[in-house]
Amino acid sequence: MGDVGLLEREDELGVLTGKIQAAERGLGGFVLVEGAAGVGKTRLLGGARAVAHKAGARVLAAQGSELERDFSYGVVRQLFEPRLATAGPTERDAWLSGAAEPARNVLGLVTSEAPAGDFATLHGLYWLAVNMSQDVPLVLMVDDLQWADAPSLRFVTYLVHRLEMLPIAVVAASRPRPREDDTPLLLMMSADPSTVLLRPRRLSRDAVTALVSTALGPDARADETFNGACYDATGGNPLLLHQLMRVISAEGIKPVSENKDRILELGPKAVSRYVALRLNEFSPDHERLAQSLAVFGNGVELQHAAAHADLSVTRAAQIADELARVHILAETAEPAAAPQEWALAFAHPLIRATIYASLGIDGQISAHARAAHILVDAAGDPQRVAAHLLHIPPGGDSTTVRALREAATDALARGSPDTALTYLHRCLEEPPLEDQVLDVLIQAGTSALMTHTDAAVEPLRKALAISVDPDQQTQLRLALGGALMYLLRPREAFEVYKTGLQETESEENRRWLAAATLSLVIIEPNRPDLFAYADEVAEWPPSDGLGGRALDAILAFIRTWQGDPTALAYAQRAISDDQLTNMPGGEALFVCVWWTLLTADRDEVFESLNQAIARAHQCGSIRGLAPAYDYRGMGWLWRGQISEAEADSRQAMRAIDAATITIGRPFNSYVRAEECMSQGRLDEARSALQWANEHDPTSDPGQWSLFLSSKARLLRLNHEYEQAFHAALQAGQRFEADGGFNPAVLPWRSEAALSLLALGRTEEARSFAEEEVALARRWRAPRALGRALRVAGLVEAERGLDLLTEAVAVLAGSPARLEYANALIDLGAELRRTGQRVRAKEQLAKGTELAHACGAVPLEQQGMAELKIAGARPRRLSHTGPQSLTPSEQRVAELAISGCTNRDIAQRLFITVKTVEVHLTSVYRKLGISRREEITEHVSPVELSSS
Repeated sequence: MGDVGLLEREDELGVLTGKIQAAERGLGGFVLVEGAAGVGKTRLLGGARAVAHKAGARVLAAQGSELERDFSYGVVRQLFEPRLATAGPTERDAWLSGAAEPARNVLGLVTSEAPAGDFATLHGLYWLAVNMSQDVPLVLMVDDLQWADAPSLRFVTYLVHRLEMLPIAVVAASRPRPREDDTPLLLMMSADPSTVLLRPRRLSRDAVTALVSTALGPDARADETFNGACYDATGGNPLLLHQLMRVISAEGIKPVSENKDRILELGPKAVSRYVALRLNEFSPDHERLAQSLAVFGNGVELQHAAAHADLSVTRAAQIADELARVHILAETAEPAAAPQEWALAFAHPLIRATIYASLGIDGQISAHARAAHILVDAAGDPQRVAAHLLHIPPGGDSTTVRALREAATDALARGSPDTALTYLHRCLEEPPLEDQVLDVLIQAGTSALMTHTDAAVEPLRKALAISVDPDQQTQLRLALGGALMYLLRPREAFEVYKTGLQETESEENRRWLAAATLSLVIIEPNRPDLFAYADEVAEWPPSDGLGGRALDAILAFIRTWQGDPTALAYAQRAISDDQLTNMPGGEALFVCVWWTLLTADRDEVFESLNQAIARAHQCGSIRGLAPAYDYRGMGWLWRGQISEAEADSRQAMRAIDAATITIGRPFNSYVRAEECMSQGRLDEARSALQWANEHDPTSDPGQWSLFLSSKARLLRLNHEYEQAFHAALQAGQRFEADGGFNPAVLPWRSEAALSLLALGRTEEARSFAEEEVALARRWRAPRALGRALRVAGLVEAERGLDLLTEAVAVLAGSPARLEYANALIDLGAELRRTGQRVRAKEQLAKGTELAHACGAVPLEQQGMAELKIAGARPRRLSHTGPQSLTPSEQRVAELAISGCTNRDIAQRLFITVKTVEVHLTSVYRKLGISRREEITEHVSPVELSSS
């Protein structure tokens, strides 16, 4: 019988070939082939694999499996483990060196009691792929991506965002309806601008006719009615058509119109009919081995399948060869060094599903139980044992409990807490012995906190109920309360903390619980009782313990929100040593400190932020990385480094999407919208706000006041002044309900004043502006005071020039470059209006140049227009020299001077090689050079560091 082949797939194969050829040129990319089962996705991947092999690429392949969706990094391990196993020690160590080191945990090449966090794991796997592509292009192929385990999906998502300028092509196939919980990851992949999406169509009637002729042979001469029946019966699905042709051949059905009805009946059942026909031709041994293989899934070692089917390895090898020849097993199955080392796979998942279904529910349960015992006896992979135990009903078996706990430990060591949680939930159902329950509950709760916060509540509550150790109880209360806060259930969290405060006798635990209780003000408005409690605990004597540091951090946040300058002393004491730095999960407390230091215009905030980002990259969590990038982005923005701010906030956005950190959306959208508005990209600012505003922000606690403030500014920039004024009022109401009065955090009064000024309501505008000046003078930070004075100067008729002059003076020596540029241009415009043209041109020129350096295009254009009105002839601005380099460009240039390669720099800074190249190109342009060797001729590392 002829082969169905790849008819009507020339276009798709051409796209895949082009993407592989592009990877050869260092232009990586991702192709997702999406279609229903049997439409030919696997054959397309096979065609692409042949192209890649012919091109000399290194091809790594994997296939998702419905039975192994809870096997942590199962697809990743299929991709990399076989090639690493056959590599020599030198080659393997080179691939796993540097930033790729954390990948060893996932691949079982190192045992670590403190495994790398999720970001470090993903980044390590990314660099493993990069390292493996250095000598030849790398092509990663994943079939049935819809069945990939969640950690592997996260890796593929992480990788496809970073393929540009890498010799790596990723080709994946997926059915169009993925699992609901993994839909966001697949949507992110398919929506990425670099993704090429292929949707192979079902075959046409003409193609079906041609394939029937090819499959049945030229002598068969099928008539038109028969061909039409084949099309109608299969809907042009290549797999069903292929199997139908095999059934027709096996049963000797003549290709004539009289058999039309029989074909229409057989078509939808072609796969199951073909499997039944073939297995009936063989012995019962063949059926038993096929069923054993279906239970184990693709990749099982032949010796295990043979034991499961009560066969010798030699007999099983013979049967496997025969099943491959009749297209039940993949024809590519080849014996390795010995028959027992075969790794077998089915020709198609539908074939495996058909054979697995033939076992029935009871048969499947007993088959999985037997498979688990075989793997346990063979000291097999703990997670492969657990994959079978998940299909067996609970039975109070201590061996099952032990195996599931070992699998959970293994999953955690490989950086997959969500997989560990699956095993622990099943372990609790068994259940474990009474003296084991507490440990399992705690492990389940802490694992859930890393991925699925809602799943942490129940096990943590149960653990707290049975714990008798006071210190352990406090830590459980902190974990449980934190989970409830994250889920926006502050009242429940309050009760958890309140009970702990009533019961604890430890002063250190008391401080911990007090800090946790006060942290509720972050997400719950209208809590005057908490602000009163803050005043009470502020009278407690300071403590140098970790609980004391936590309390200092949250008091710093509250005082910052209130506009009380004593916040700075609390923040500085909180980070006076490394206690918070070294505390697991300390990111939330650092957020409190960052607010204070940023709004106080303190430079030391960047040291703390840089350390937090480095920690998150090396061993931390995506959930720790997102806020660090967001707050550093806000810091860059306020200092006029808008391009730096944009880079950081986009990194934060991707982390928020990857870890589904819904609570982080409002703040990130605020930062990104402010960046876009500073650059005049109003449509992008609107998109950033829409990204967060998937539901009504007015009904949610948290930092929505910031979001509403950005909305007000956007409306004002679009000349919708009445709406902008009301949005600013709404932001202020929310802010004050959260206990906020500090204009350094939210300058809603000056925003309202600017809209009122545009509406001609000057007296109202003056009232708002004067109130903000008073509040800013209390806080004393230059950026907030300078803005308040500037806006007051714009609305004041008589004292306007004096207020604007004071704003410039306040901002002149501060790091708030963007606000300083605003003040200079507004002062220059006022001087021009009062006839002081010489002074006006001086201020305008300085402000316009600074706006240009910041990348604030609308502000620069405003300055240019004012200069022309003042009678000046502004020159085209072009910043060069070391002082024009951005902080990122400075860091890249310093590493380049030290002799690091682009790849070394990328690994050190946790960025892509492409990003390094972009930064160096900018450095060359600004320094007027063409090679990295020339950097030192123009500037020394000392000059770079001080620029």
